[in-house]
Amino acid sequence: MHLVPVIGITTHSLHAVSGVSEGQPPGFAVGQAYVQALGAAGALAWPIPLIPEDPVMLERLVGHVDGLLIPGGTDLDPTHYGEEPLPTVELPDSPRDLTELALIRLALDRGLPVLGICRGMQTLNVAAGGTLHQHVAGDVKHDYYDRSIPRDHLAHSVHMQGDSRVYRVVRTEELPVNSLHHQAVRTLGDGLVATGFAPDGLVEAMEIPEHPYAVGVQWHPEELVANDDRMLGLFVDFVRAAMGERKMISVGGS
Repeated sequence: MHLVPVIGITTHSLHAVSGVSEGQPPGFAVGQAYVQALGAAGALAWPIPLIPEDPVMLERLVGHVDGLLIPGGTDLDPTHYGEEPLPTVELPDSPRDLTELALIRLALDRGLPVLGICRGMQTLNVAAGGTLHQHVAGDVKHDYYDRSIPRDHLAHSVHMQGDSRVYRVVRTEELPVNSLHHQAVRTLGDGLVATGFAPDGLVEAMEIPEHPYAVGVQWHPEELVANDDRMLGLFVDFVRAAMGERKMISVGGS
C-alpha cells in the first residue's frame, strides 16, 4: 500500500474551449498535461467541478485535498479587479472565475499549498488583491507572446531571483520557458513577491514568502517536463509541500 498526496485541480467549462459546438451538453474539462505532470511527481490529480453557488461544498472540498493547482486557460474577467473589459478580452468563464477565486482564498487562509500556472498565476494574484495587464500587446513592447506557436516552444528566458523558491528548484538565473499568454500580472497582490522576470520586465514567477507554499509561474511547465527535469522539479517541489498535509489516500501496490 502507498500513501499518495491528492492535488485538487480546477476544471474549466467545456463551452469556454474554442471550437466546442453549441449543441454539446454542458461539462467540465481539464488538461491532460497537468494530470500527467502531477502523476510523474507522485501525486493524484483530483478534478474540481465549478460550483461557485455552493461555498459550503467548496470549503469541504479544500478540507479533502493536500494542495491546489490552478491551471492555465481563458482570460479572467477584469471586473474581478475593478476594471471594465477591453475588446481584446476573451469571453469570461464566470463559474470558473468564481470557483477559483473562492478556492484560492480558502487555501491561503488555511495554509494549503497553491501552485498557479499561467492564468492560474494571474488568478492567484487577483485573489490576493492584485491587477492584470488585460492585453500585454497593448501595454508592453514584446516579441514573443504568441499562443499560436507550439506549446513546448522555448520563447524566451526568465531571470530568476536567487533567494526564491523556484530558483532553489531550477538552480539557474536564466531559465528558458515557453510563452502562451496575452495577459499578465500588473500590480502584485498582498503578500506576493515577484521572483522571476521576462526580458521586457513582466512578472513570470511570484510567491508569498510568509505562506507554506504559494507559487505562481507564467509559463507552462507541464508542457516541458518531458525534456527538462527542472520543470518536473517544480511539480515535485509542490507535491513535497503537499505531503506535509494530512489528507492522503491509499492505493494498491506490492
